[in-house]
Amino acid sequence: MSNTLRKISSIGLSLATVITLSGSAMVLPLSAATVDDLQAQIASLLAQITALQLQLSSTQGTTTASYNFTRDLTMGSKGDDVKALQQFLNSKGYKVASSGAGSSGNETTTFGSLTKAALAKYQAAVGISPTAGYFGTKTRAYVASVAATGGSTTGGTTGGTTTPPVGAALSVALASDSPAAKTLGSGTAFNAGLKVAFTAGSSDVSITAITLQKSGFVANTNLNGVDIIDSAGVRHGQVVTSINADNTITITMTSDPIVVKAGTSGTATVRFNLLAGAYSGTLNFSIASASAIASNATFSGTFPLTGATMNIVDGSSSLAIVTLDVLTSTGSSTLNVDPASSQEITKFQLAETSSKEGVYLYSWALYNYGNAAAADYKDVTLEDNAGTIVATAQPSGQYVTFTPATPYFIDKGLTKNFTIKAKIAGGTTKTIKLVTYNDYDLDIRGATTGVSIIPTKVTGGHDESFPIGNQWNQTTIGSGGITLQRATDSPSSAVTPGANNIVLAKYTVKPTGENYELRQVKFWISMGSTHALSGTIYVKVNNAIVYSIAASSISTSSASTVNLSSYPVLTAGQDSTIAIEGSISSSATASDTYLVKAFDLTSAKRLTSNDLLSDGDSGLAVATTDGLTIPVQAAKIVVTTLSSPIANSVVVGSSDYEFAQIQLNAQSGGEDVKVSSITVTNTLGGTTTSSALTDVSNLRMFKDSETTALTTTASTAVNGATVTFSFSTPIVVPKATPVTLHLKANVVADTNGANTGTQKFHVASSTSAVSATGYTTGNSLTNGSDITFAGSGQAMTIVSSGKLIFSLVSGSGASPSSNQIINVGTSNGVYLAFKLTSQYEAQKVTSLKLTSVATALSSTTLTNIKLYEGSATTAFASAPQFDACTGTACTVTFISSDNLLSAPVPTTGVTIYAKADVASGGLGAILGNDFKFSVASTTDIVSKGSVSALAGTVTGSATSSGISYVNPQNVKIEAVSPTAATQVGTSAGQNLAVFKVTNNGSAAIYLSSSTMSFTNGGSATTTTNFKIYASAMGGGQSDTSGWGAGAANGNGYLAIDGTTGASSTISFATTTFSAAERKIDGGSWRYLTIRNTAAVANNDTFQFSVSALGNILFNADEADLGYSGNSDSDLSDTIPDLRVDGIPALSTVTAKT
Repeated sequence: MSNTLRKISSIGLSLATVITLSGSAMVLPLSAATVDDLQAQIASLLAQITALQLQLSSTQGTTTASYNFTRDLTMGSKGDDVKALQQFLNSKGYKVASSGAGSSGNETTTFGSLTKAALAKYQAAVGISPTAGYFGTKTRAYVASVAATGGSTTGGTTGGTTTPPVGAALSVALASDSPAAKTLGSGTAFNAGLKVAFTAGSSDVSITAITLQKSGFVANTNLNGVDIIDSAGVRHGQVVTSINADNTITITMTSDPIVVKAGTSGTATVRFNLLAGAYSGTLNFSIASASAIASNATFSGTFPLTGATMNIVDGSSSLAIVTLDVLTSTGSSTLNVDPASSQEITKFQLAETSSKEGVYLYSWALYNYGNAAAADYKDVTLEDNAGTIVATAQPSGQYVTFTPATPYFIDKGLTKNFTIKAKIAGGTTKTIKLVTYNDYDLDIRGATTGVSIIPTKVTGGHDESFPIGNQWNQTTIGSGGITLQRATDSPSSAVTPGANNIVLAKYTVKPTGENYELRQVKFWISMGSTHALSGTIYVKVNNAIVYSIAASSISTSSASTVNLSSYPVLTAGQDSTIAIEGSISSSATASDTYLVKAFDLTSAKRLTSNDLLSDGDSGLAVATTDGLTIPVQAAKIVVTTLSSPIANSVVVGSSDYEFAQIQLNAQSGGEDVKVSSITVTNTLGGTTTSSALTDVSNLRMFKDSETTALTTTASTAVNGATVTFSFSTPIVVPKATPVTLHLKANVVADTNGANTGTQKFHVASSTSAVSATGYTTGNSLTNGSDITFAGSGQAMTIVSSGKLIFSLVSGSGASPSSNQIINVGTSNGVYLAFKLTSQYEAQKVTSLKLTSVATALSSTTLTNIKLYEGSATTAFASAPQFDACTGTACTVTFISSDNLLSAPVPTTGVTIYAKADVASGGLGAILGNDFKFSVASTTDIVSKGSVSALAGTVTGSATSSGISYVNPQNVKIEAVSPTAATQVGTSAGQNLAVFKVTNNGSAAIYLSSSTMSFTNGGSATTTTNFKIYASAMGGGQSDTSGWGAGAANGNGYLAIDGTTGASSTISFATTTFSAAERKIDGGSWRYLTIRNTAAVANNDTFQFSVSALGNILFNADEADLGYSGNSDSDLSDTIPDLRVDGIPALSTVTAKT
């Protein structure tokens, strides 16, 4: 039979069914002359079938459920809601019982096995999974939707004839990207078949159910699930696995509707799964009418909305095949409550068996068949063969869904075993059984095809039907347990006699799995032989008293059991503390100790298991645990005169000067200490006599960082060999934290007057140096045993006045360390830097004089002389120019009535910078002037003490090392060749040195006609004469034509001096060269070349340099400069012998034959 005839036969059968069920009749024109005619009739008949199926769906029953179910129901549940559930099931034809209890009219309030079986049948019929007979959130939501829509539940249909409530309009249409027709293989999953678009009006719209019409020639039994996802890919409602006889599929989303926000659009995509197998056919889905969509809005749109027809073929030839099986767990069937450790729950195996392509695991949902709640376990892990954690998930309801961050790869032909582990947080006696409920609960995709694949069971495996694993690996969360251990903060520190309610021992108990009610404990207390505990012994749980007994009645040799007066509840998973408290006898001594022994839990009730445990029973088998030995320690204190402040000099007039620091430390004792008096000893030193005691007065004591002196009962204003401080309020020295006392006093005189006498204060060891008692006990402390002493203090030297020391600061940005050229117009140059340092007391500077020595210096050359303090950008003193100048020196003095500086000079010192401007050309600057700044004498700085106001002693020196020379513009000489060691011949005329003189200014200059001097650092064995050549102005390095043209000796000028062996100065007589030869225009240059005039010996060396400023000089004409360089108001003079800047040095030249 051809495919076309098979289609016609199938259509005929479908029509017969539809006509019979609908009670309608229609004409079936089946005559056709050609195959094309037949195919056209097929299409027409398919459309008629769809219409008749819609008519059929609209005639279904309208029985509804009206009871408002509010809780989950399961085996053992009781109540009116159980009775209502039985009535609902009976009314839908899923009879709880045919007669007697549970039958129609005889429903009961008890949920038993009959109710469970009827509910499971109903769940299977309407497509609710799992079909476990558990009335949970899914089933409640479904039953509620049936009531809301007035729909029938027959055959799983929930569509009704009631009109949706009127709300904001919602338009619906086939989405533009609704899947196009394609060929799909059997065994594939999550195939998109239809996509519709929704657009909401002025209000949000909730879509709570959609009824789909299935068409095509794929048998319903080959559809393995149909679901709906929104535009974000989130599934709404359940995966429906059974299709109604009328080919309708209703997906209910009451508890999780698709919400389309006002004014926005959303989509719903219909997906379907295909069982693996050798079959083919066609398949499409449609939404027949607006009534097929349940929502809170009215609809507009053109119906039916029909998806493309998909061509289904046998996929086994090209797709991967994945099998799933459960494996026997190697873990324990009983789990311990342990929130910190992972325990094995179950195992599964995935295998790719076709060897056609590898696969990726994208997600895996497991269902808990047990009754443990989601809060009872956590951090569920999926681990592969190698122990690698593939994914971690948290339970949600009954499901655990793994979604690996990176899809997990299983290569073709390989098998992977997976272990499921979890941390058990609670749920004593409850069970966990994780199963793969549906084959579509795994999202597995082919690595090559990208198609989602339905896994199949393993024939002959451990579990040959879904759910996979429901008969395997059930684990039970064991009954509660408890631990006992000594607390980490159980005390062992010494206690004081008479101390009350001291914690003698502390323990931590922690139940797991369930709460415990503690009823009995057992212990005894070991005590010293002399003094027992006093008062009352308490047992406290979490700071609440649960037992008390007179200390005289407690066992001191063996443990005895005590019945708690109240039964505290110990919460599972939380640490509870048990403390034993008692009071120490006031007559206890250091020979007494206390130790809680053999503490044990002897009776408790587990509140979930509801059993009473005795000592040693499983669940209360804890080891007896001792506390720690607690010694008795009387109060003690260590008095230490510290090594700070360090020995120093203190100037007369100082107030509240700190002479000593005294530390009081009670940490070695058993209680806080009250100190009522301290005697301070003053040891004189140096040339001091007893009369010098009066140099110090008004002694005061300060505590820690307090700024108010401690009050005393007697005055301490007068100094003496010893001074006793009797405190009006005793000083409390905590056992945990030392106290530091600061002894301060005024210095009023220097009796000796030699700045050599010292005074040293400390607390000396004596029988009466300190008076102290125990804070709690009131017991007196004994000097020498309970009170010990250390430290001898620091000697402070009394001086009559302070000192001010000044010293030169040189280097970059400070005093010039070598001679330098300064051009006219240079501003804010640093010409002297010196450091001022105070000694004994901070000094104020009232007068400071600067001196500039010179060969020649005019008072107008330097202007704006300023003094700066440190890095300050604002001067603290300034003068427009020098106060006075002689021929060789200028001075300027800065004066203040109190202090020139912003603050007294500290003992750490401060650097002073002297800066000045060089006047511009024609505005006072005298070309060729030179200067060198200094503080010429210790009398040039006047200071006074900031405390004593007495004149300070000034010492030191500060004279700049470098001289500054004033030039009109920059003229510089630099080294050209050789810049690295080189060799030349021994014959006359070798190039031994090349320098370059550049005029960087704008006015022409003239090289001086006086001698040019170079230093030759080489070594020659014979007398050698040299000749210097110059290039033409602006000429090249090899040009030597600039000087002496037509002279008797030819170009260049002979050296005045020769050299015989040793290094020497080479001077060239240039007195005869002309002005034109000497001239270098602004921006131009001349090269100077030095050659030997006769042959030299082999291995003679030459190394030329300009060793000092002034060895090369130049002149400048005022007419060229445009201003008077000597301030005589004319422009007719030549300013002679200005220094060319630069002291370049060339490398060594060696003569070789």
